[in-house]
Amino acid sequence: MKTKVNVLFIGMVLLIMLGGFLRPLIKPSEIIYDENRVAVLLPKLSIDSFKEKDFQDDFERALSDQIPLSSLMKKFLKNAELSTKTLGYSLFRNNVYYSISSSIYLYNDYLVYGSNSLSVLKSSLDLKSQNINKAVGILPDTKFFFYYIEKDTDINFLNNDKVGVFERLLDGLDNRVIANKFEIDSFDEYKNYFYKTDHHWNYKGSYRAYTDLVKMVSKEEANSYEKEICLKSIMSGSKASSAGSTDIFTENFCAYQFNLLEHDVFINGTKVDSYGDYKTINKENPDTISYGKYYGWDVGLIEFDYHEPKKENLLIIGESYDNAINELLASHFNKTYNVDLRAYEMDMHEPFDLLKFVKKNDISKVLLIGNIDFAVSDTFNIIRDGE
Repeated sequence: MKTKVNVLFIGMVLLIMLGGFLRPLIKPSEIIYDENRVAVLLPKLSIDSFKEKDFQDDFERALSDQIPLSSLMKKFLKNAELSTKTLGYSLFRNNVYYSISSSIYLYNDYLVYGSNSLSVLKSSLDLKSQNINKAVGILPDTKFFFYYIEKDTDINFLNNDKVGVFERLLDGLDNRVIANKFEIDSFDEYKNYFYKTDHHWNYKGSYRAYTDLVKMVSKEEANSYEKEICLKSIMSGSKASSAGSTDIFTENFCAYQFNLLEHDVFINGTKVDSYGDYKTINKENPDTISYGKYYGWDVGLIEFDYHEPKKENLLIIGESYDNAINELLASHFNKTYNVDLRAYEMDMHEPFDLLKFVKKNDISKVLLIGNIDFAVSDTFNIIRDGE
């Protein structure tokens, strides 16, 4: 009898294991959410890939991602590692950068990046200035504005030394470009305007930037918010995800509510009810929330039409920081177009052509807005090579 029970037990275990190995073939996981990356899928077998051992290596990585419980086990081990690190941090927490991953530090309970080095960035910043100047030369009748966002990468919190990215850019910019920055001079300022677990500015930071920008690009007064809300939803942002655990690092999510005039919104040419899910979220109050889910995700082209033809048309070229403010800025213009050059060509099925876009949409003002990534990456070049 005992032998039969053992055989039955072993058979059940083998079936479970077999199911685990068949699962990657039938329904493979596409995303490893806890590591914020695309999952490795089972590779295709060929004679060459087998001879070069590429197949074997890829197969091993795919099994690690696809076998049931592997993601859960990775998450458990990562949480255990980070729990140990945060325990160590609690013993040395006064004004130190405490490393928890290759690029993320804990500083006074905030997840932060380390500051950059200007010497490493100079050549990229100079190229960015040249690219913007080229656009100004091509469109002399268009007003250009540049708004740089300082954050943790721009200041060493230990001594408040600034990297000087904006100043380097400003030195190289055509004097016809009206430039300003979102300035951070200390950790106290930083923590007031940025999330604990995410790289974006929080609602106080984005509203401060909006009021700055209204002064820059419009003669109107900034919209006042109606009220401040704090959702019961828990947020665990991009830095927590990059560090490998969204369970340990969490925070509350707050936002300002506005009463804007009626307007139309188009995403990649298709009319939608709104950009972002803030109207629905305010009512439903889901368990979890994120910056992108509330304010809107990164897409190639957004158009806001306030139907005031006596006002000017604005083009905003930026990245995800402006997601929280572009609808507010748009309320001061007739039509506002928001372009994210990381997604434009994929979403609109054609390369972005600044000259063509400005002429076609009767743009009188162009606002460039972003942080260090926008300032150094050629992905955000507004004029392509050869133009």
